[in-house]
This record gives sequence, structure tokens and C-alpha cells, in this order.
Amino acid sequence: GKTQAIALKVKEYLCDGIPCFILVHLESLAKALAQTFGVAYRTESDPTKGVYGYSLCVDSLMPKKDGVNPDDWEELVLIVDEVDQVLSHLLTGNTAVADYRPTILNTLSALAPKIMQCIIADADLTDTSVKFFENLLGEKAFIINNEYQYDSISFYKYGSASRLLSQAM
Repeated sequence: GKTQAIALKVKEYLCDGIPCFILVHLESLAKALAQTFGVAYRTESDPTKGVYGYSLCVDSLMPKKDGVNPDDWEELVLIVDEVDQVLSHLLTGNTAVADYRPTILNTLSALAPKIMQCIIADADLTDTSVKFFENLLGEKAFIINNEYQYDSISFYKYGSASRLLSQAM
């Protein structure tokens, strides 16, 4: 699906020497996407020192030792997977993001002029997320909408797991 399509695009960018930041809201997702996209997870030991970019949680845009410094990047591609959840976490989350929200937003704003392409993805993409990134980047979004519908699909409802198992056998 969408992750595989984005992975192909990321591979092209990395082959051209353009670093990619994959920004998400969950550490487990950041780690999984780091593997999928071929970049380092932000806190892992990385022999390239992040030259190809990072997969990281939005919380990692807060100041800390060896944190993300926008001045370290000339250009990059930003991929935000599950963008609605990322923005919800950033704007309303109660983790450490709450204490550093203005700084994280400033870091994101400082990165904005360096973002040569931004890919936001979500199964249920909202206009709010699109407008947030349009305003951040000062550009109109190009939206790819998957409207594929299966021709026929059957759903079955069973009252219990034992009934499901008996029907399956």
C-alpha cells in the first residue's frame, strides 16, 4: 500500500544523496519505518551519523544533546506517516511533547525552508492536516487519493470465537 509506495520514493532520494526524515507519533512505528525506509532510528547507534536522515518521533524535535538541529541540514525530504495522529500528538499530547510544544513547532518551522518535498500519509487524511502542512511550507498540496473499491467482499459475523472455529472446520 502507501508505505511501500513511499519506500520506493525514499530509496530514490537516498540514492540521490538527499536525506529523509520520517516523522511519526509512536516509537514502535518509527523503528519499523526506519527498517522499511533504510534510515536510522533517531536514538540508535548510526555509523553514518544520520547522513541519510532519520526516522523519529515528533517528540524528538525538542532540544536535547545531539538533538535535531535545523542548521545541520541543507535540504531534506519530510515524510509524515499517520499524519493526523502525529499532529494530534504534537498539538494535544501529554507526553514530554507538552513541555516542549513551542520549541518543537519552532524546530519544524526552521526545517520548513529546507524541505524540498513533504509527503504526508494517512488512511483517513483530513483537511486540517493538509492545511497545516500547506501553511508550514507555503505551498499548495498535491493530493493522491486512493479510491479503489473491491468488487465484492463478504463479511461474516459470529457471536463467539467458538462458533467461528466450528464454522471454519
